[in-house]
Amino acid sequence: MTASPIVIAGTGTGVGKTTLTALLTVHLRRLGVGAVAMKPYCSGGREDTQLLTAVNDGELTERQVTPVHCSAPLAPLAGMTPGQARNRYARVIRKIEQRIAQAEVLLIEGIGGLEVPLAPGAAVSDLIARLGCRVLLVGQNRLGVINEVSLAQLRLQTLTDSSVPVVLMQPRRLDLSAATNPDLIAGRFPEAALFQLPFLGFGLRRPERLRRVESKVADRLAEILKACETGPKTGA
Repeated sequence: MTASPIVIAGTGTGVGKTTLTALLTVHLRRLGVGAVAMKPYCSGGREDTQLLTAVNDGELTERQVTPVHCSAPLAPLAGMTPGQARNRYARVIRKIEQRIAQAEVLLIEGIGGLEVPLAPGAAVSDLIARLGCRVLLVGQNRLGVINEVSLAQLRLQTLTDSSVPVVLMQPRRLDLSAATNPDLIAGRFPEAALFQLPFLGFGLRRPERLRRVESKVADRLAEILKACETGPKTGA
C-alpha cells in the first residue's frame, strides 16, 4: 500500500464520499493496516465526523478527524470571514501533514465537489494539489453523472497529468441512465479504472452495520485500493 495519502474526492455533495471513505478505512484496518480517515472540513451536522471517528477505532478524536467544523451547511468560505478562512485553511494543512507523518495510510474525505471554496483563492482542488496524494473520484450513478465525472476528471488532469480512478455508487432506485453511464464514462476516460458499488442498504451510519457491509464488498474495495496505489499522484 502506498504511503501517499488518498483523497476521496466527490463530483458533488451527497454522492457517497463518507460511506466509501469509511468502508475503505474499515477494510484496511481489518487487514492490519494502520489506516485512519480524516474529513478536514465538515459543514452542518457532525454525523460524518462521528462515523469516521468510530471506524478509526477511536485512534483520533473528533477534532483530529475534522479540524474545521462549520455549523451552517454552507461552503466553508461562505460561513467565515476571509481572515478566519485563511487561518483555518492553514491549520488544516498543518494537521494533515502531521497525520501523513504518523499514519501508515491516511484517507482524506473531500467536502462537496472539487471547486468548493475553502479560503480566498483556495478550493478543494487546491488543497489536493498541495498534498502529493493519490485521488479517488466518487460519483453517484444517476442522470448527470457523465457530465459531473467529466468535469472533475478534466480538472484533476491539470493536477496529475492523467485521469484518476472512479467509483460509481448505486442509489437505491436506478434511473434509466444508470445502465449506460458506466460505459460512456469508461469510453471517454479509458485509462481510468472504473468501479461500481451496489446500493449497500440503510443504517450505514452505524459502524457495526458498516463492518458487516465491508465483508460483502471486500474484494471490490481491495481492487479500488490497488487502483489508487498505481494511479497518478499530485505534485507535492
